This record gives sequence, C-alpha cells and structure tokens, in this order.
Amino acid sequence: MKYYNTILLLIFGTFISIQSARSQDNKWTAAKNKDGIIVLTHLSKDSNIVEYMAIMTVEASMQDINKIIDDVPGYKNWIANLKYAKILKKINDHERYEYYLTYLPWPFENRDIVFHQTTENKNGTIIISFKSVPNF
Repeated sequence: MKYYNTILLLIFGTFISIQSARSQDNKWTAAKNKDGIIVLTHLSKDSNIVEYMAIMTVEASMQDINKIIDDVPGYKNWIANLKYAKILKKINDHERYEYYLTYLPWPFENRDIVFHQTTENKNGTIIISFKSVPNF
C-alpha cells in the first residue's frame, strides 16, 4: 500500500558541518519552493558558509524509501555530480559513516568527504542528518 511520507533531508554541497537542524536557535529562511520541494537556508554559526535543508513529500512506502536510503552506491543516480559513494562503517541500521567522491570539471580536482549519517523514523517522517567528519 502506498501512502505519503515526509522526508527531511539535510543536504549540503561543499564540505560543511550542519549543527542541529531542529535546534530552536537556528533561523531557517525559505529560499525556494518548487515542484513540491522546499529549500531552507541559514548562515552557519561557526563560519560564513550557507547551510541548507530540503523538505519534500513523496508517495512511497517506508520500505521503498529505506531501500533508497540504504543503497549508498546508488546515490550517484540521484545526487548531482556524485561519482562514487560507499559505507565506511555501519554502526547500526540508523547510523553510519559514508564516503562520497564528487566530480568537478577541469581545471578543478574532484572532491571527497566523509559524512556521519543518522536516520530517524518518526510517525511516517524520515529525518536524515549528515555531518562532515574531518580526519576520519
């Protein structure tokens, strides 16, 4: 049976650390609302980097959503310019460390990053949080 679930993705493009996205002291501003995807941004409290969060609703079962989330090598099929992704260390079904290699055109060099990813499932809402991990 298909039903609507909300996915809250904390996604960020260039080596930034997201503090708690649900923290009450974060002031998120709507930057874009198109095709059912709301993008919110705010300035990091630790740097001049703009952090962003995307919120969307998809029609899929929780099982189907979890299959996509768990298919880390398949991320390259839906994350722009992602050349390679793999799980470095799985803590449990809701926490792991992931490695991403992002393609950049010449004259730039490809970039890589390690993320600490956590996933929460609360009453039909999936919250995925990413935090960069330097020197993993």
